[in-house]
Amino acid sequence: QIRLRSHGHWLLNGMAEPMELFEAGDDGTVFRSPRDTEKAHRVIRQGDLLVHHPFDSSGTSGANPWLRDMWSLLHDNGAEVVISGHDHLYERFAPQDANQRPDAARGVRLFIAGTGGAPLYPRSRSAANSELVIQDNSALRLNMDPTAYEWEFVEDNGSALDRGMGACH
Repeated sequence: QIRLRSHGHWLLNGMAEPMELFEAGDDGTVFRSPRDTEKAHRVIRQGDLLVHHPFDSSGTSGANPWLRDMWSLLHDNGAEVVISGHDHLYERFAPQDANQRPDAARGVRLFIAGTGGAPLYPRSRSAANSELVIQDNSALRLNMDPTAYEWEFVEDNGSALDRGMGACH
């Protein structure tokens, strides 16, 4: 089930599993993105997407190449930010395309915020376009408006461990 939440000019898409963006092939194992369908353009609009598995991670899960088609769909439809969990760490990525190339003009920025209190995962590799990894049970705070978004990764006492700003495409 896809849940859509409007927040000003932003559309928040919350999904139990990212596979929901894909259409299954006849055998149930082949997935393709519904790029040219009305469904694709209804689901993916400029905004923010919440998914469980990250496209890539410096944590124990590493890269998830099975999400490449989803990332391409997001990139092609102007998505700004993806927030995921799964790996128990905080990681911020530079905006990137589906081939994990930096793309400051149209790229999608990934945040992994799997820091809700469970035991933290160690950093096990350096993921492409990773800008920062923090192992701390803190929270990601986003402030979104039509032209820009701001983020803070904050401790319980309000101290920011990471903060920044990105311009919307």
